[in-house]
Amino acid sequence: MPRNPLTYWLGAGAAVVLAAQAHATTITYTSYSVLNDQNVTVADTALGFNETVGSGEIILNGTNTPGGTFDVFCIDIPDWLQNSGTFAVGSALNTTFAPTLNALLNNASSVLSGDTNASSAMQIAIWETVYGSGLTVSGTSSAVLNLATTYLSNVSTGVWKPSSTMQVDPLVQSGNQTQAALVPVPEPASLGVLGVGLAALGLLRRLRRAIA
Repeated sequence: MPRNPLTYWLGAGAAVVLAAQAHATTITYTSYSVLNDQNVTVADTALGFNETVGSGEIILNGTNTPGGTFDVFCIDIPDWLQNSGTFAVGSALNTTFAPTLNALLNNASSVLSGDTNASSAMQIAIWETVYGSGLTVSGTSSAVLNLATTYLSNVSTGVWKPSSTMQVDPLVQSGNQTQAALVPVPEPASLGVLGVGLAALGLLRRLRRAIA
C-alpha cells in the first residue's frame, strides 16, 4: 500500500512541522473539477507508486467559502481525491520546500488563464517540489514538461517569489488526497492582545493628562 507523503516525511524524520494556527477551519465540498485536466504518469520507486493520474488545478465546488469554490493543488499522489468530503484547514506547512510551494501557488493565477498547458505544468512543478528527485514524470507532452521546468526556474532565480502575507496550508482528511492551499497568514493572537493593551494604556495616559 503506497504511503501518504506527509506520513512518509514525518516517519523519515524530515524537517516537517505542521504548526497549528489560529485560523483553523474546515472546507466542505460536494464535487470537484480540474482546470484543463491532462493525464500524466508519475512514479516514485522509494514510495512504491507508479500511476497515471489527472493533473491540474483542482476546484472544490459547493464549499463553505465565498463564491462556493476553493482552488487547490494536489500534494499527495498515492491517495485518490474523493468526490466529496470535508478537509481540515489551518496548519502552516513548514518544510524546506514550503517557500517554493508558496512561490508557485502565489504566481499560479498569473499563468493559468494564458495557456491550456499551464494548469498541468503547475501541478507537475508542485509534485516535483514535494517529491524531489525520486519522482519521474512521463506520458505527457514536452510543452507541459518544459513549462513545469520554467516555473521551477522562475522560483530558483527569484523571478517568482513567495508571498509574505500568505502561507501554504495542507488540506487533510483521513483517506482522502491531501491538497495544498494558499491562505492568509493569521495575525498572532498575542500581537492582537498587545495592540489592545497598548491602546488602552494610551487612552489611560490621555485621561490622566486631561484630569491634571
